[in-house]
Amino acid sequence: MSGPAEGTAGPGRRRGVWAGLVIGIIAVSGAFVAVLHDRGGGNGEEASAQRQQQDEPVEVSHEWPATYGGQVWITVTAADAAPRSVTIRWGPWEKHFVHESDEPLSYWFTKDPPAPGAENVPATIRIEPGADVTFDQGTPPVGAIDTSTGWEPAPDD
Repeated sequence: MSGPAEGTAGPGRRRGVWAGLVIGIIAVSGAFVAVLHDRGGGNGEEASAQRQQQDEPVEVSHEWPATYGGQVWITVTAADAAPRSVTIRWGPWEKHFVHESDEPLSYWFTKDPPAPGAENVPATIRIEPGADVTFDQGTPPVGAIDTSTGWEPAPDD
């Protein structure tokens, strides 16, 4: 018998152990970096500032093209599933609802083109506590929520 006995560690087995150890260290390091990133970095003050900023209300306006008539929508993307009060104000009308998802959700309604000579009015969306909002038009995404009914006269400011 000229080779190592069965069950003993030869050079090939040692390389495999070292490779497994290095891969394990990289995986643990990557997981640690991901946790720090999700928390806003390694600095607790920075994470706290991000949470405070998310708690502030967000108000944005958007004007769809004047000539467009059809379905339009907003997509709300929040950092967590905490209830968020959403108000869409559009000309003399407004719509209130609650967004409760940590996944992006789209809310659609219908836009008519303005009458000849009339102003194309932007929509203003207020979300409290804050979240990201985007705007689009055309066929809403699958799963979009119909918010085309229940609009009320907006209070005079």
